[in-house]
Amino acid sequence: MSAAQREMVDSEILANLSPLNEMPPKNLAEVATRAKIKQFKKGEYLFREGYSDRHTFYVIKGRIALLSEANVVKTIDGGTDDATCPLAAELPRKFTARVQSTSTVVMIDTSVLDFHLGKSTVNTYEVNDIHTQDDSDWMTRILQSEAFSKLPPICLQKMLSGVTEATYEAGDMVIEKGQQTDHYFIVKSGVCCESENIEQEWRCGDAFGAAGLLLAEGQPHKIIMKSSGQLMLLPKADFHELCYEPLVNYTDGSTVQEHIDNGCKWLDIRSASLRLGSSLRDSLCIQFAELKSKISPLNNFQAYIVVGETPEQSGVGTFFLIQHGLNAFSYNDHASSISASYIDADPAPSSDTVNDLNNALLIEQKLTHELATEKQRLLEEVAELRSSSSSLSGSNLGEGLSLVDDFASDNVADTRSDSTETAALAPVATEDNSKFLAEKSMLENKVTLLKQQLSAESEKRKLAESHYTAFLKKVKRYKLGNDALVKKLKTQLVEGKNKLTNLLSQSASVDTDINQARAELNEKSSQLQQAEETLQGKNDRINELEASLTQTRSDLDNVGQEFEASDDNEKVRLLQENLKTSSEEKRALEEQLKSITEDYEALQNEHTEAALWNEMEDLHNALDSGSGSSDDLSDLSDIFNDSGNNNDLNDLDFD
Repeated sequence: MSAAQREMVDSEILANLSPLNEMPPKNLAEVATRAKIKQFKKGEYLFREGYSDRHTFYVIKGRIALLSEANVVKTIDGGTDDATCPLAAELPRKFTARVQSTSTVVMIDTSVLDFHLGKSTVNTYEVNDIHTQDDSDWMTRILQSEAFSKLPPICLQKMLSGVTEATYEAGDMVIEKGQQTDHYFIVKSGVCCESENIEQEWRCGDAFGAAGLLLAEGQPHKIIMKSSGQLMLLPKADFHELCYEPLVNYTDGSTVQEHIDNGCKWLDIRSASLRLGSSLRDSLCIQFAELKSKISPLNNFQAYIVVGETPEQSGVGTFFLIQHGLNAFSYNDHASSISASYIDADPAPSSDTVNDLNNALLIEQKLTHELATEKQRLLEEVAELRSSSSSLSGSNLGEGLSLVDDFASDNVADTRSDSTETAALAPVATEDNSKFLAEKSMLENKVTLLKQQLSAESEKRKLAESHYTAFLKKVKRYKLGNDALVKKLKTQLVEGKNKLTNLLSQSASVDTDINQARAELNEKSSQLQQAEETLQGKNDRINELEASLTQTRSDLDNVGQEFEASDDNEKVRLLQENLKTSSEEKRALEEQLKSITEDYEALQNEHTEAALWNEMEDLHNALDSGSGSSDDLSDLSDIFNDSGNNNDLNDLDFD
């Protein structure tokens, strides 16, 4: 609940506010009965930017800041000229209103304010133009009600013009349980109640029957007349057009996040069995059948998104909240369409557990209905017997005694002379009295027997309640077991996520190493190709040198032959020089050949290393040709992250 405290509103306070100061005193007094004055603490919010609510705010004391995108645009202090005007009244709200210091704020339903200010072309109609003066009480209550006061005046006028009156006696059935009705009911006089819970009442100005109009399963409770009275009946088509559609606002999967960002809260009105396994996070849960009895804790400063078992049930629940002055939106789709991000990740119970819960609810409802019916029957019989006993003792027995008294009074003067006759009549009166007393005794015995039956039924009820209590304990034990299972699964999930994180990290490292190895392999391949080209050039050079050496040796042989043929000293000298030159060239060639051989051996080593990198590349290609390590790990990550799929969680084994 909000920390704001509610107080009564003084008309003199409203008389200083604009445009209320333009109202006639009678209208101002009506608005004062509908206005609310509340205390807000520092840091609380009156409304938020972009939100469309149905209230007009005035600052009486304290300070309110108007913010746009978290920046303070203006501050309003109570008692100033600005404070006499509505606070950022334009819709949707252009600013967020935050309390800067403890403040007193007046809140007025905008539709009530517009109605009394006459902001409609039909605002001048009078109730007496539609019905007689005797109807003013119920119609005054209608005009002051939380829901109907928000209707446009034209809709309200058509609604009041379209109702018809029906008279009911005490005990008459108005709506049967499960019945789909053709009318919406407004109590003009008398009292209506639920047959199974007579404390749930509708009095003058109250309205009911929306569920019977809109739900396929019809009215959830049987409604009867607790006392004689008149009901005003509004046809189904008029109700839908003039009441339901103008009041109920919708949301769905595409807009619900916007409402949640604006502070809305989930209100889940589904049955307990349907909520199991799909409960909404941070939601308030009240079953549809219990809304009327459990609506008081709801906060009228909190907007709700109502989710029912069907879109129609969501709408009826929303309409019921609006009837009680609450701000609500109907989720206009089935609950199964709600995004998994809004669902708690608790595991769904087994089908046996759901069946047990449903059976228990049916048994509880059946027993409650049987006990209430039997109790009502016994009470009616007891009342009838008491009425019969009272009638007999007050008429028959009284008549007999009256005859005796009349006889005695008529003959009091002749008592002595007629004593014999009186003595003869006395036994007759005594005999009649004895008969009446015997009948009374028999009735009392019957009442006693009925009380015993009622006591036996009470014992049955106590037994049923004990069985129900035992079942609730069983459900509690089941919940505790489920909590333990959830805790274990969450622990396994955390461990699995840690393992997945390590695997993803290792995968990233392996991918980095492979990419680096590929780059080095490409570089080595290029170097090997260059070395092979160099080696080929060296081999060609060796071949040239070997050919030159062979030619030199041949020349040397020719020179030797010439030397044998001539002993010319000059030729000997030339021959020696040629031989020396050839020897030097041979040594140079041998050095080059040695260097080329060493280079070739180095290139062979590099070629061997390149072959190893090729093997690594083949290994990486083999890994890629499988399912792909990174893709597999990503798939595993998706399984862990899909917290809404409980079956996947159950299949996981982190042992």
